[in-house]
Amino acid sequence: MRIIKLAWVGTRTDNAEPTMVFFPDVLGLRLELEQEGFWALKLPDESKVKVFSADSPINRHFTTGPVAGISGRRRPRHDRRVAVGRRGDPL
Repeated sequence: MRIIKLAWVGTRTDNAEPTMVFFPDVLGLRLELEQEGFWALKLPDESKVKVFSADSPINRHFTTGPVAGISGRRRPRHDRRVAVGRRGDPL
């Protein structure tokens, strides 16, 4: 797979309000959706950033840090590289 871009990033934070000042005011992200404890923003290339307050019921599994999603394309069959283990077996 060839990584094209980060498609989205989500983060849960105890500092949601300062985070929501930073993303639009400093980074220039566009606010798309705002709900209690949840914000969705977009970058110019349509990539998304989602911010969850500590008490938001949305995506409660985001507990250890940011979560990122990638966008990619499969390599053509003739260009795929195979990882090799110690015994020469494909991983």
